Parts: sequence; C-alpha cells; structure tokens
Amino acid sequence: MNIKKTLKNNKYSCIAIGIFVVVIIAGFLLYKLLFPNTGTPIYGNRLDGINDVNYTKDSLNVIAEKIKEEKVVNAEINENGKIINVIVTVSEKPKKEDATKFAKIILDNSTKEQINYFDYQLFVKSEKEDYKENSIIGYKNKTAKDFTYSIGKESTKKE
Repeated sequence: MNIKKTLKNNKYSCIAIGIFVVVIIAGFLLYKLLFPNTGTPIYGNRLDGINDVNYTKDSLNVIAEKIKEEKVVNAEINENGKIINVIVTVSEKPKKEDATKFAKIILDNSTKEQINYFDYQLFVKSEKEDYKENSIIGYKNKTAKDFTYSIGKESTKKE
C-alpha cells in the first residue's frame, strides 16, 4: 500500500525516470547499429605474428647504411604495418640496374621469415629536377620471389 501511495505522489518523477531509461537504451542500440566496428583493430588480424618477424630500428638502419654505401644522396626506410618502404634518392637519372642492386641489398639483409611476411616497396628517385619523372618503383609481395619494377616516363633531355 505504501508503494502505491509513493508512486501516486511522485507520478511525474516516475514517468520522467521511465522515459529517461528508455531513451538511454534506445541511444545505446542506435549507437551499436551505426558504429558496429568500434573497438576492433584497424588492420583486423592481418598483423598477427608481426612481433615474431619484426624489423628492429637497428636492422633497418643497417639496410639504409648499406644502400648509402652505393653512392646515393639519401636512403630512408620506414615500416608501415606489413609494408617496408625504402626511398632512395640518387644524384643522376635513376637506373633499373641500381634499383635491382638496392633490392638485393634489402633482401640480403632480411631473414627468410621477414621476406615471407612483409611486402616491400622501393622508390628510386633523382634529386635533379630534370629527372623527377624518371623515378623507378620496385615492389615485392610476400609471395613473390623477386621485385617487379615500374619505370617512369623517359626524359627528353639528352645526357
């Protein structure tokens, strides 16, 4: 009897609390409907096992230093998920022979497990404005045996 009396005296408060609870539940359901993937990793499970074969900063620096020994202007390497990007700046026109030499350095200084796990992108570009369009891009998928190359358009300037 006491509960009925309390509810009758606080009728508007009970209605407001009931509406508030319904709005909170509806808001939560709407949020889950509109944003179903919150809390899941961006890459999904594609990076599983990366800690077992990951490059260290030192090993990436060793590769960069060995490439720099080939008389290049600059060599930088960065890791982005499963992709290793190697950017080499040369002083003259980029040549495919140089790109294959850089690719060999990368593979020779990587373990078999790393080669079979990572994808590699090699960008060879010139510091000279005349050869900016002659960049060479080498790419190796984890399942590929060797790099494939894409060579920019030929320069009209005579060497």
